[in-house]
Formats: sequence, structure tokens, C-alpha cells
Amino acid sequence: MRLLLVIGILFCSFAALAQTKSLNPLVQWPLNEEAFVIVNVKLNGRSITSDMEAYYTENKRLLMPVSLLNNTLDITIDINDGVLLAHLTQQEETYSTTLLMDTPQQSTSWLWVKDDFDHYIDLALLNEILGTKSKFNYSLMQVSFSTTLVDVTQSNMRTQLNGSHQTTVQFDHSLNDQYQTFTYPVTEYDITTQYNARQNKLKSAVRLNSYFDLMDHQAQWRLNQNNNQTHNFFKLSKHVDLLSNDTSLTSPNYELGDIQARQDPLVMVATQGRGFTLSNANPQSSDSFSSITIEEPTLPGWIGELYRNGQYISASEAKNENVVRFDNVETFYGNNVYEIKLFGPQGEQITRVQKVTVGKNALAAGQINYQFDILDAQHNLFKSKQSNTQPFKTMLASGLSYGLTDTLTIDTHLTLLNSEKLVPYFRSGVNGITTQGSYKLAIAKQVDAGQAMFAGYRGVISQWTDHDISLNLETSIIDDFTSGVFLDQAHPLKSRFSLAMNSKLANTDNISWDLRWLHEHRKHTASRNITSVGFNSSYLGGTWSNQFQYDDSQDSLLNRIYWSQDIARWRWTNAIDWLPLESGALKNIRSTLRWPQTHNSFNQTQLSYNPNAKAKMLLGHQYTYRHPYFNMSLSGQYDSQDDWRLSFGLSGTFSFDYVDQALTFNAPRALNSGQLEVHSFIDWNNNQVFDLHDEPLNNTALTGNYRWKGRQTNQAGKVLLPSSSGGQILEIDVRSLPNPYLHSTHGKIKTISHRGGVSTVNLPVTVFNEVEGTVYVADADLSKPAAGVSVFLLQNGKKQLETITQYDGYYYFPNVPAGTYTVHIESNLLNIAQFTAQNIPEKIITPKSGDTLILRDITLTANNTHVENSKNTSPPNPLSSHYFVQLGVFKKFRSALVVAKELNAHITKLQFYRNRTHNNYYLVSGPYKTQPDAQMMINTVYKLPSLFGSFMIDARRYQSKEWQKLGAFEKNKHEETFFCLYAHTALKQHAQASLTKVDNAFLVKSKSRQYLALSGPHLSSNANECDALALSKNQHRTKLSWAELATLLY
Repeated sequence: MRLLLVIGILFCSFAALAQTKSLNPLVQWPLNEEAFVIVNVKLNGRSITSDMEAYYTENKRLLMPVSLLNNTLDITIDINDGVLLAHLTQQEETYSTTLLMDTPQQSTSWLWVKDDFDHYIDLALLNEILGTKSKFNYSLMQVSFSTTLVDVTQSNMRTQLNGSHQTTVQFDHSLNDQYQTFTYPVTEYDITTQYNARQNKLKSAVRLNSYFDLMDHQAQWRLNQNNNQTHNFFKLSKHVDLLSNDTSLTSPNYELGDIQARQDPLVMVATQGRGFTLSNANPQSSDSFSSITIEEPTLPGWIGELYRNGQYISASEAKNENVVRFDNVETFYGNNVYEIKLFGPQGEQITRVQKVTVGKNALAAGQINYQFDILDAQHNLFKSKQSNTQPFKTMLASGLSYGLTDTLTIDTHLTLLNSEKLVPYFRSGVNGITTQGSYKLAIAKQVDAGQAMFAGYRGVISQWTDHDISLNLETSIIDDFTSGVFLDQAHPLKSRFSLAMNSKLANTDNISWDLRWLHEHRKHTASRNITSVGFNSSYLGGTWSNQFQYDDSQDSLLNRIYWSQDIARWRWTNAIDWLPLESGALKNIRSTLRWPQTHNSFNQTQLSYNPNAKAKMLLGHQYTYRHPYFNMSLSGQYDSQDDWRLSFGLSGTFSFDYVDQALTFNAPRALNSGQLEVHSFIDWNNNQVFDLHDEPLNNTALTGNYRWKGRQTNQAGKVLLPSSSGGQILEIDVRSLPNPYLHSTHGKIKTISHRGGVSTVNLPVTVFNEVEGTVYVADADLSKPAAGVSVFLLQNGKKQLETITQYDGYYYFPNVPAGTYTVHIESNLLNIAQFTAQNIPEKIITPKSGDTLILRDITLTANNTHVENSKNTSPPNPLSSHYFVQLGVFKKFRSALVVAKELNAHITKLQFYRNRTHNNYYLVSGPYKTQPDAQMMINTVYKLPSLFGSFMIDARRYQSKEWQKLGAFEKNKHEETFFCLYAHTALKQHAQASLTKVDNAFLVKSKSRQYLALSGPHLSSNANECDALALSKNQHRTKLSWAELATLLY
């Protein structure tokens, strides 16, 4: 049996060693802030963050931030004392390397660096861990990983919704978005002058996108002015957070100005115009059931590529409306993560993310959603006429939705369309969700005419293939009915049926397919069928898409091919539309070559061919000079009609810093979100508000954003800082504070600021003190540290602060406010019933300027010694002067469990502890009343080579709050030990919920990556031990034997 014990222990030890791999050491790189870059990171073809802050060294090595890698690639990286440990979530292996300092750098050396914000490690190290060969594309400012070891759908950075940049960074305080009466506009500009040789004319254009607050609303103004036309767009919007306890009518949002009316499947299509819309529904939802409109404001010349869940959909270019828009974008059941990859004409590359959840956002029972729209489709807000393809001039609509149950919602709507006369429409419907999908039934009645009906289903098929198949089914039946959706035509539509399917090819993870079929039946004409089949893939360094569409009414087959590829530091993009059945006739070809970028220049060449245009072929090239404050471009075009054009442009972003009273100029799209007005001050009266008695703090630096480097508060303690899109974590850099005893009241703060808005962030700082000392137990001429004694600081007899002495008797109070205190001792885990406390000061005074007070040693002496200080007593502690033998420390619970099972057969009094701080598991034997008894056990375990390092330790060490006793493995011939299982789930939060209800419960992860909430081991005599928590409906077992638990763990 002892041989089996040794083999088992050695096996566990070798397994642990085998799971740790040593990698090449990292050599420290001398920090050079000029090498700072902003990088787009792609994982398995999908962008997971578009603004990673990194360094690109002179020898072409990319150094990536550790904190972001922890959140983005599911890699746990810890750096302590010059050693880096990396653990991949999908594997059991741990990688280790050393961070070298003051070591000569070789061309092949892996590098690391640390700045004020983070540690940065070499891309080569990541490639070694992930088994990839990823390279940094400086031309695109992009690095792509292709690996099966990380699941992009599980990446924490998928929490970037609506363009937000959120991580799992914890914060202590949060501030909601704020609207101001007025903020100075943040304006993107593009000024272009073009000379046309054939016309011998000089043309100029001014394009502006401006964002600001006006009358406590978010305002957006877009202007496109050229020699012939002026396009204006202006909109006010606001999202209101109601603080009412009634959750049935909360969170209204509204827009006023140039808006887009909502669409539905029977009456309204998405229509632009001036108007007003009010609703408390999710802004990302749509009544059209399976399609939405996605747009992103940009200046003309920007090209957007749209992806859904990593699949390429289409491309669009910003025109005179200063926006990249994608209409009728299909949605499928579940989460639809849309990525808009924006490519600027001067080499910019930005990724925006929107998430639309379909079929899982039904109204809760009793909840009410409302909607009101009024629209003039013929004019914009500035009364300019606009092209209107709709059969109506004005529109007014209202609607209500009510949740009958959590899975069933009913709605009713009234819509008035005005063309030559006012036509009312009544529409009602039912929306429901099932375990595999959602459905919608709607019927609309046109007054003095007919009616229309719609039925749709969105779901997932998971039985047929390795990958889920998303499915959309829709049908409409029309009877003497015309609307914005169904136009009045010579051959009116009688019925329509559509099928859409989307999935991935079997045995592949990066090739997707989609199938669409549309069947239309019209009056007095043959039916029409449009069928399309497509394949696309996003892979390391590129994207391709191939779509075939056949229209039987025209006997026409259209093939659309899109291909984008990184070649070295170049990016080549091609789009081809051609007709295979018409002798391969080309419709158009467009090819774009983005040259390798440098810090201060960018080149792009374009070639296009359109046989239907007057000038069939067009060749153009653009050179851009980049300055920190602006971009300057020079471009030329030459076409097949022997015409040429030459353009000069200036673009950038400008705003006004009202804190420093100065205009600020930046590169294009430098401010994609709001700004933060930060006010730092010493809060002398601790009311967290700057008032007469407080003192502003100048030269205070903030951490949280690379763009804040070099920015500090002014003499008034204020600074205006750019925020990050969707949210910003910030805190005071304590190294910049003038007094080491200053402490930020709020710690880390999370703020939200909309684009063009300014959020005010008060950062009160208070003065703190530190109080420390040591407690000893004295008996005759001997003394030893008193562990587990409670020490209090009192003001006016009331307890303000509390701590417990450590193993060596030391106690410490951080962040003690200025004031007068008394010290009070209470017994906790130490038997001091026979002792009296000496050397307790009558009072201590912590100064207003901050200080560290080291108190005299407090001594607990025998009762027969006369002391004038107050006496503190407590019941006896059974572990006083007892000893444990520490047998082993384990990082994983299951490793400790294997050893404990074997040791239980040989060692009595085996105990199991967990350190809450380090999350390690400790096996100890004891307690023993005398040191000789403990030493006898050490002599016994020394016979086992794996336990040769066992040592004696005071039992009181394990009585502090950082230790959790899990159970005792007592040797008993008649009783078997067991564990209690309270939760077995894939959701960690569900398992953690059980821990709060059971004493000494702990959490472990099974081999199937399920979370187990356990307690034990327990003796079988305690049969009711597992009854502390009631079972859930799907829980069938509460008691686990050793063998049953081992089956779950390994």
C-alpha cells in the first residue's frame, strides 16, 4: 500500500511538472513612447478589439498588453517577481518564462516592457502559447490569430456592444451618461479642392460631421457642401433613465430632426425624413421581424465592410449623406454581432460593433412598450427637398405592446399615410418565443380597402449537422392592400414566401454558407422565384465571399465575388459582379490596393471597370501625409475617356478645450466618443463635493487611456480628457499626488459618455493615516506573538475600524481618517481569559497631513500582574499552543484530493484547508498538543520521499479570515467519508450562489468544465450534513463518495 501511495504521489508531482512548459526568457526593451501604436486584433477571422494599445519596436516586434490579453484571448497571465506564468483556458498546460532586466538585446530576443499602465509582452510569446504564426501587419495596424485553442464566442471582448470597449476590469464607483445644456462641438472635417481637365473647372467641397450637446440632448449635425448642392442633417436624441419602481414603462428614448422611421412587415419601410420618434423599446429591435438598417456616420470616401458573426455580408461607401448605411440587413435567431469595418481614404481603419439579439428579448409579463412616429418624407429639417421613393408624403404611427406572459406578447398599431389623401391602417399581432425559436403573426387592415397577413418564424436547427443552422421563414398574403411595403403596381403582389438559412460547412469552422429563396405571386402574371446561394470565409489575413443569385423571371444569373487579402504589408481588395449565363458579361470590377503604411504616410491605388459607364475604366492613386493634428492628401484620377482629375484635401478633427481655453486639433476620427471633465481636489470635509474649504490638486495624472499620457490637471485641479467608446475606467495615478498619504475616495471609476457629450467626474482625495503594531503574550520571562487577536480603533466609544493580528502578532490599519482614537483589544481565537493587556495607549491622534503611526508593542500578561489598563477576556481557544504538520500545497483541488485519499489510509487527523487569497489547497496533519507529538508525525512522513519537505507550524496560523477549513479526513474503520454536492452547472454564478448558503463550501471545476459546489469531506455518521441546501429540480445526487467525485474530476 505504501508503494501505491508513493507511486500516486509521484504521478501527481510528475503530472504537475509535465503541465508546466518553460519558454524563452523575455528581455526588457527600453521604453520608447514614439513606438506606440493602436492595433486591431482578429481571432479566427473576427475582430475582437479595434483599439488595442501596443508598442512596435525598431526591430519589428509587437509588444501586446497583458491586461487586455487576459480579457481578449482567454489567457490568464500573472507576473510576480520577474516570472511570467500563462495559462490557457482551453488547456491544462501552464507556460512559464522569466522577465530579464539589464540584459543585452539580440535580434532574436523576445521582448517585454512596462509603462505607467501595463506590462507588454512579445507577440512571439503568444504565438508559442497558441501554436500560431501570427504576424503584425503594420500597413493595416492589425494582428490576426487563427487557432482552435481559443473560442472567439467565449471571449470576454464579445461584450463590446454597440461599439463599446468593455473589459472585465473591476471598478469601485460608476457614473451614468450625462447630458449638458451645451458642449463645444467635436467636429470631423474634410476640405477638398478638385481640378477637372476636360471641364477646365475647379470644384471645392466641405464635409463636416459635428457632435455636441444642446439643451440636454445629444446633437448630431452633418454637412456636405459643394459647388452645386448642400446636404444637411441634424438630429437631437436622448435616452432617459427613469428611477421609478414601476418597471413596466421605463427607459424611453426619442429622436427629433432628421430621423429614420421604424419599419414593419406590412405597412412601413425604413424611411428617412424630418420628424419625431418616441419609444421605450430596444433601439436595436425592429418590427420588420428579420431585417434591420445599420449605419455609421463617416465622411464621404469611407468604405464599410459589414460582417455578421464573422461572416462577410456586403460593402458600402459613404456618399453625400456622410454615413455608411446598410439597408435590409438580415437577422437570425439568437445573437447577431455585426461588425462594421471602416476603411478611411487616408489609411484609417476602425471597427464598430453592434449586437442585435433576436427572439430572446420578449416583454416580461405585464411590461408595456410604446411607440410614436411622425415623419415628413419629402423634406429634411432645414426644409430642403429630398428624393422620396415612397408612395406617401407624410406618416403618423403609434403602437402599444403588452407582455401577456414571459413568452407571449401582443401588440396593436395605428398608422396614417398621406399621399393624395389620408389613409388609415390598423395592425395587430402576436409575438412568441419557444425553446428553439420565435414567431410572429400580424394582420393589417387598410380602411376602405383590403387587408394583409404576415407570419414568420426564426429558429435554429441543431439535429442535422455539426453546426447549428439558423432558419428564417416568412410568408405574406395580400388582398386589395397597398402600403409603404406593398406598392400600387400594374401587377400587384398577391402573396410572398421567403426562406433563409445560414450555417457553417460540416467539419470546418471558417467557411460559412447561406441559402435564400424568395417566391412571389402577382396578379395577372407568372410567379417569380429568386434563389441565391453563397459561401464566405474569414481567415488569417483575408476574407472572401462568393454569391450566386438566379432570377427566373429574367432568366438571369448574377455572380458576386469579393476577395480581400493581406500580402506582406499590402492589402488587396477586389469586387467583381458578372453574369455567367450571358457570355460572362461583366457588370463592374473594382480593385483597391492599400500600400504599406508608415507613421506619416499612406498610399492607395484604385482601378475600376464599368461597361455601362461613359468612362468604362478609371485609375486613381492617393498619397496622404499624416500629421498629429491633421491629414493632407493629394490624389489623381485618369479614365478611359482621356480625362484626368487632380485633388487636394485636408482632413482632421477639431474641438475646443474650455478647461485650458484652447483649440485642439487631431487626426480624423480621433474623438469617437465623449469627453471627461475631471476635477481632482482634497476633500477636507469628506462630503465628496468641491466646496469652499477644499483644495484643488494640480499636476494630477490619470490612468486608464493611452491618450492621457502627459495630460495633468491644471491649477484649478481640472483637465478635459477624451473617453473611450461605450465606457471608460479611470483612476488617479497615486504617483502623481504630492503627498504619499493622499488616497482617492472612489478608487477606480467607470464612466459613460456619449459622442459629443462631456461627463463631469469628481475625484475627491482624502488624507489617510496608517496605524500598526504588534501584540505579544508574555508569561514569566517568555513571550511569543499573539495571533488571532481582534484589535479595534474606537471614536467616542464606537468601533470604527477592526483588524485581526496575523501569525506573528502584527496588526495593521490602512486608510485611517484624521482624528482621535482609542485602541481596544478583544479575544478572538486566542485564550486570553487569564491575561491582561498592557501598553495600550490612552489615545492616538492621526494628523490631518497623514502619517504612519507605529504603536508600542501590546503585551498580554498574567492576571497576577497589576496593570491599570482595561482587561479583555475571552473563552479558551482549543488550538492555543497546538501544532500542525503541513504536508503539501496544491494549486488544483483534484491533485490535493488524490493525495489526501492515499494519505488517509496512513495518517490520522488529516485536515484540508484552502487559502482564500491565493486559492491554494493545503493538507495538514493535526492538531498535536506538543511539539514532540508533531515531530513524531514528521519523522513518519519523512519516510515518503514526496513528503520530505513537511514541517511543523503553529495551529493558530489557519485561524485567520484568509483560511477556510474544508473538512477533516479522519481514519475510522467503520465510517466512510463523503462530499456534499450542492450545484453541478456550466454557469459559475449559479454554482457560486450555492456557496453563500452553506458553511465551508467551495468551488471546483470538473473535467467536463462544469462547476461543482461542494462541502466535505464528512463522516457518514453526519447523515444530514447535505441537507443544508434544498436541491434544484435537475439535481439528482447530494452525496458523493470518493469514487463518484473522482469520476467527475478526472
